[in-house]
Amino acid sequence: MIELAGAAETYQSADIKSQVTGQILSVNFDDGQEVKAGDLLYEIDSRPFQNQLQQAQANLLSDTYNLKNAIKEEARYRALYEEKAVSEEQYL
Repeated sequence: MIELAGAAETYQSADIKSQVTGQILSVNFDDGQEVKAGDLLYEIDSRPFQNQLQQAQANLLSDTYNLKNAIKEEARYRALYEEKAVSEEQYL
């Protein structure tokens, strides 16, 4: 019997980086399993991102409402200013 020492190396490897941080809900591969580009390797909890999205949507709705009101107020004060019913300081 002949004993030889050796090392096995992968044919190809890649660094894996997530675009976001979060809690991992599932790992969709086993150690040593061959994977392809585009395979879903991990599932990250999306709830924090959903909450951020809902907050951003609520902010957008509120800001849109405030903008519409500001436009109406400007038009109202412009008309009053043109009729000399308010001062320039009140209009601006």
